[in-house]
Amino acid sequence: MHLAEIKEVHDNEPKINTDYFLKTHLAIEAATLRLGLIALRLKKLPYEQARKAIRSRWIRPASDLREILDSIDEESARRAWSDYGLERLIEAFKDYSSKFRNKILHAAIPEIYNEDELTLCIEINVELLHQLEKSLRQCFDHSLFESPSKWGAKICKSMPEDTMANVFGRKANEPIAYEAARSLLSEALKRN
Repeated sequence: MHLAEIKEVHDNEPKINTDYFLKTHLAIEAATLRLGLIALRLKKLPYEQARKAIRSRWIRPASDLREILDSIDEESARRAWSDYGLERLIEAFKDYSSKFRNKILHAAIPEIYNEDELTLCIEINVELLHQLEKSLRQCFDHSLFESPSKWGAKICKSMPEDTMANVFGRKANEPIAYEAARSLLSEALKRN
């Protein structure tokens, strides 16, 4: 789940440009998805079902990261939130850098022109990723970059679909079928 992108942001010196800022935001989202996958595997959901469940959800780091960490281990999560500044970093991520990301992706602005604002957005995202990894190592004795099996997930048999009802995040709306979209496009083109 985007481990290479997460690791690249985590391990390298930040670049100060809008594309890199978007990459740091993607790394936070991918890290949240990765932890969601680990949490589901620890809850004995088979790997393929856990992947399917995670991919069918809208996961929002600002609102879902705490729930995911709590589901892995509440006591460790409590220490992670209090000792590593995750609460404040998530607040800065949600209320500052995510606002700029949304403006860019929804075409309100093409890029962040103010270098101080851009730098701060990148610093918030990179620091969140660093502190998240540090808290995982210190409080959970594991790393974001470890496989679910290293976290203690066991191979297990398939579970009924209704077991996934309490998966993190919001159920994502699936796109209409390819054929239906192709038909709509064809109908629109016929009118011209």
